[in-house]
Amino acid sequence: MKLLNCVGSRLLSLSGLLLLGMTTTTPAAALDTLFLLGCNDGYVCIYPTGNITYAYPIPGDIYYTYGPHRIYNKIGEYYVKNNQTGGASVKLCTDLNGTKCPNTDTYNIPAGQYRRVDLTPINSINLVK
Repeated sequence: MKLLNCVGSRLLSLSGLLLLGMTTTTPAAALDTLFLLGCNDGYVCIYPTGNITYAYPIPGDIYYTYGPHRIYNKIGEYYVKNNQTGGASVKLCTDLNGTKCPNTDTYNIPAGQYRRVDLTPINSINLVK
């Protein structure tokens, strides 16, 4: 009986340590893991900020081909994940043709990175090799 109590208390201590470790995970690290699950290699994905869950994130928009793509009805903040390969970038643009793109880190997203960005002024994205 003593052995069972000892093992039980050790397991309880271990589970407590695991829970503490889970609470110290940074939000950015958790999002990286989520985005790897929800956005396939080679794609650019846009996630509504309220749609990020720990079970499985579902992107609202998915883009695969190079060039400009119009986006519609994106008001407020979204996560934009550039999961393209080979160093391809994505530019967030204010016009409909993917040419007027603010030259800032917020609106130019390198391969393998994501940004939380207000898409209200954005009307197109441009996937660039």
